[in-house]
Amino acid sequence: MLVCSISFMEQYTNDLSKETIHDLKLRQIFCEFATATILVALARNESEIEVSKQNYHESRKHILSFVELVTEMIELLDEAGNKDMHQKLSILLYYDFEAACKLQQYDGLGEIIVKAIACESMRTYQLMADCLLCSPASSHGKSAIHNDCAIWRSNSLQRL
Repeated sequence: MLVCSISFMEQYTNDLSKETIHDLKLRQIFCEFATATILVALARNESEIEVSKQNYHESRKHILSFVELVTEMIELLDEAGNKDMHQKLSILLYYDFEAACKLQQYDGLGEIIVKAIACESMRTYQLMADCLLCSPASSHGKSAIHNDCAIWRSNSLQRL
C-alpha cells in the first residue's frame, strides 16, 4: 500500500502550488521511511534466506529515495522538522548499512558511514560497528572499509 502511495505521488506534475508540492514531498518521505523500515523488519524475521535478501535489497532502494528526497527538502524545513529528518536519516542509514552487510555489498559501507556524519548520532556509529563486527566480512574487507572511510572523510572535509 505504501509503495502504491509512493507511485501515485510520483505521478503528480510540478504545476501544483509550492505548498502542495512541499506537502506531497513530505508525505513521500514518510512513505519511503515507513516502507524501508517495514522491509528491514520483514527481512530480519524471514527464515528463507532468498526472501530475506530480496527484502533487504528493496529496502535499500527506498532508503536511497528517502535520502534523495530529504536532501532536496532539508533546507525548507523548520528546526523541528530538520531534527526529525536527521533522526529518521540516522535510523535508515543504519538499516542501509545492515542491508549492505547482509547482502555482502561491502564496497559501499564507507560511503554510508560518511553520510551518517550529518546525523551527529554516535548511536548510529555504534550500531554500524556492531553490525560490521558480526558480519562475515574478512579482515581484509574490514580494512578496505576503514580505508574507504578515511578517503570519504578526507574528501568531505575538503569540501567544507
